[in-house]
Amino acid sequence: MSAEPNKRPPPQLIRVPLPEGLVFSPLALSLLAGTVFVAGVITFLLGLSKGSFAAWMGSVMLVVGVFLLAWWPHRAAQRRKLHAAYIERLRAEGSEPVAVALAERWTRSDAGVSDKDVREVLAGMRTAEQSPAQIVCLGDIDVPEVGEVFFEPEIITPTRSIGGQLYFIPIAAMLVTFWLLQVMHVIPGRAVNLGGFGYFLAMGFSAAVVWVWRSTIRPTYIRMAPGVIQVLEFRYGRGKPVIRSYAMDRGTLAVLRGKAAGKKIQGLSLTLLRDGQRNVIQLSQMRKCANVLGTVWQALLSTAPTPPLSDEGLLG
Repeated sequence: MSAEPNKRPPPQLIRVPLPEGLVFSPLALSLLAGTVFVAGVITFLLGLSKGSFAAWMGSVMLVVGVFLLAWWPHRAAQRRKLHAAYIERLRAEGSEPVAVALAERWTRSDAGVSDKDVREVLAGMRTAEQSPAQIVCLGDIDVPEVGEVFFEPEIITPTRSIGGQLYFIPIAAMLVTFWLLQVMHVIPGRAVNLGGFGYFLAMGFSAAVVWVWRSTIRPTYIRMAPGVIQVLEFRYGRGKPVIRSYAMDRGTLAVLRGKAAGKKIQGLSLTLLRDGQRNVIQLSQMRKCANVLGTVWQALLSTAPTPPLSDEGLLG
């Protein structure tokens, strides 16, 4: 611990770059190959009695299935080679042993590393004894220099927390309204097929449900201050909020996943774990997410003392 009173030592930072090229699972490929092969056999046998076209389709599926089954061992060997090269590159760059251990479990870039894997690796490496808090960055993530920075507590409202998704709501509402007006013959012409806009409708509906839940039914706010991130949840009939606090001292683990390099922020999330608590914050969905990310880094990395925070409400 630091010898200076009221000053918090910085957390341990562990960075693991994205294993590029490791996208498709060999197991998924083998299951696909087996499914196509079996379907081809069934279609071919049915085609012998049903007609030549079905038999021809079955033959094509058999050929594709055999090709996939033959390609699977090659693809699996290629993946093992790519992963081995990825691990060797990290070791050659002088990465910490804990980062290499995490990379060994990152066998698919599209799947990432689970919270369970992260905690198991950290526990096995006994890294919790080396630092009061730990931050694991999985992906192409730039980490700024922060130091002893003090800032007033910042509140992220429910609307701002999903602001990047809210634009789907008016789009979905306009599509449904236009369809209803056509069905009721207010607008002439054949009614549009809403199935072609399924993506926008699904995203709009899900965003509306999340927004209503977080802003009205169970208002949820994020409060950040030097050395702490808190999730405050107001429940009906209770004056005080339920507060899940993640102070950047021993026992707190923060895991960032996604991309935050330069001005590009893509698929970025922050998972906070402490004493059985867990919260996932989708940073890339927030309105003005770059500004929010800057405050997140200050909250996680600042060594300035944490100011008093109210347990009665958002401020005060």
